[in-house]
Amino acid sequence: MLDRRIWRQFDWLLFVAVVALLAIGIVMIYSATQRDPVIRGLWLDQAFTAVGAVFLLLLLAAFDYALLRNFTPFLYLLTIGMLILVLVVGQESFGARRWFRLPGFDLQPGEVTKVLLTVVLARFIADREGRRPYLETIVLSGLLVLPCVGLIMLQPNLSTALTIVFLWLAVIFVGGLAREHILLMGGAAVALLLAFLIVSRLPVETVPTNDQAAAAASGRPTPTSAAPGITATPAPPTQGLIRSYQLKRIENLLFGGQQGENYQSDQALIALGSGGMLGKGLLKGTQTQYGYFPVRHTDFIFSVIGEELGFVGATICLLLLFTVILRALWAAYIARDNFGRLLCVGVAAVLFLQTYINVGMQVGWAPVTGVVLPFISYGRTNLIVVMVAVGIVESVVLRHRRSPFAA
Repeated sequence: MLDRRIWRQFDWLLFVAVVALLAIGIVMIYSATQRDPVIRGLWLDQAFTAVGAVFLLLLLAAFDYALLRNFTPFLYLLTIGMLILVLVVGQESFGARRWFRLPGFDLQPGEVTKVLLTVVLARFIADREGRRPYLETIVLSGLLVLPCVGLIMLQPNLSTALTIVFLWLAVIFVGGLAREHILLMGGAAVALLLAFLIVSRLPVETVPTNDQAAAAASGRPTPTSAAPGITATPAPPTQGLIRSYQLKRIENLLFGGQQGENYQSDQALIALGSGGMLGKGLLKGTQTQYGYFPVRHTDFIFSVIGEELGFVGATICLLLLFTVILRALWAAYIARDNFGRLLCVGVAAVLFLQTYINVGMQVGWAPVTGVVLPFISYGRTNLIVVMVAVGIVESVVLRHRRSPFAA
């Protein structure tokens, strides 16, 4: 049983920052959804999930993180199994298959992968420290990550796949990356970039709809419209693991798109800019309340904050987020072993990239994608995952040195 006196080392600054972010998120979700009767009650779902997640955080803090070592083979098999299963029986929405529909809850395996793979990579690299050549460790750890990235790309979910790659890079960097390794990996990155550019220029294949496939099989004329005067919506084009719409978003970011192609990010910028210094007030944001940009309670919650709480509110949110990230890095610095250090670095890396992508796509620094803002956006799977991650960080902090009260 955990000695109560060890809780003196609990990182209260980290905990308070997390709770403050949860409170802000619930309030902003409430404001963003009140004019839509379909999603009006989502803030209550988020609130109940947040309360449960706080208790889960405290429970994991009491749990000795070193015991996670024993579960890493199971966690890796669970990760691969979930990512395969979701492609087979997962719920399909907007052309993507990323969720399990559970009673009262949608589970997204890609989000769970972030924390499970952090544990797996931390144990794998820590166990090989000083025992095997580090280049070998880099290659083998990359092979552990590769199936996860490929399966996530098949959903498709490019942003989560990139987050997993960033997590791997951060962990191997802290694990002992040498100068010669950086050169080798730099060369590999250039080769992968060239391969990406080549693939992106390949001809796009359009997937036929079910009606078109049936017509082709029976020899009937291929239907081109649903009814006279109504044009059928074509199926989304595919291009291997990289979809054409993903490439289009990147091109729009780098080179600008035609009028209307950047509608979401344009409306987000208008909302952010119109908030001024102190904002328009809760339930008073024009862009937010009249639905000028979609998914404002998830992907675009930061624009809601900027419009209704202004520059001051948005800055406070970012400061709280970076407080959490910096405290995770501080936990890595004081960790008692390499396993704990790599765990905290992985958590910090995931939180940083998720924050950067979400905020970046609303200010023109990143392509528009389905990445939520940690602790704030509506998303119960992601909320539970990030709270589990913070619980692991707190566990590392509590045990960063042997307690003087221990027997």
